[in-house]
Amino acid sequence: MTKFAAGVLVALAVAFLSVSLHVSSRENFPGEVIFSEAFDNTFTLEQVWPSVRSGHADWWVSSGGYLISENGIGRTLKGNLLPSDRFAMKYANSNPRDTAKGFRPQNVFRLVLRENFLNATQELRARVIYYEPSSSEYRNESNGVLLFNRYQDESNLYYVGIRVDGNAVIKKKLNGRYSTLDITPVFSNKNPYNREANNNFLPLNSWIGIKSLIKNIEDDKVQIELFIDQTGNGKWKRVLSVVDDGVTYGPAITKSGYGGIRTDFMDVEFDDYRIAEF
Repeated sequence: MTKFAAGVLVALAVAFLSVSLHVSSRENFPGEVIFSEAFDNTFTLEQVWPSVRSGHADWWVSSGGYLISENGIGRTLKGNLLPSDRFAMKYANSNPRDTAKGFRPQNVFRLVLRENFLNATQELRARVIYYEPSSSEYRNESNGVLLFNRYQDESNLYYVGIRVDGNAVIKKKLNGRYSTLDITPVFSNKNPYNREANNNFLPLNSWIGIKSLIKNIEDDKVQIELFIDQTGNGKWKRVLSVVDDGVTYGPAITKSGYGGIRTDFMDVEFDDYRIAEF
């Protein structure tokens, strides 16, 4: 075989491999990608109110102090803030119960994407670094890593994600009231969840993939699905699928809304966030 022919074969093999990988990725993520964030740029985004004051074109930190992007990873704060930090002082006054007297505003982290979408998939890789055993009454089994869907405002949206008791969940918040639409165990433990003795089933320092699919069906119903990649290696499994019928838990949220991320009482890293509309 000539060097030219060998080179052609190598080039074809590389091209085939690239196409195969691309197709595999797209099969797991249907639709047209309208937004992606790999956190390749270095920045620190501060919490502000309202969203129009955000210092970033795409993201709004509505709670939790800061979003930090560095070394190809996005993250909440890690550890305690210095007493002199303005958010430590702010939360010490406004919400000392949930934020360790202001030192851990990331305990109530809320990050909203300033991109509106209707029928779409939303995907995130998350890595929990630390789960704080806060004395707050709101530190409980429902805490976790969750994606916002159809976010209208902080009182009206859908949540999908994984909880510290190992359950995957789809929830709805309508006029400030939560309803669990569906729930199923994903991560297990030898012993049952206990707030003090066994308070987190999620693996620490390991990537987990969370993906949601949301779409309107008929005129007044919404279908929501949740996929989990337990090891962060691209092996997705659909764990929940539910229809909000617009009756059982009040009117379905059929309007387009924002995406985003919620974490509770955790230090968390993020990567490979994206949304695809269909």
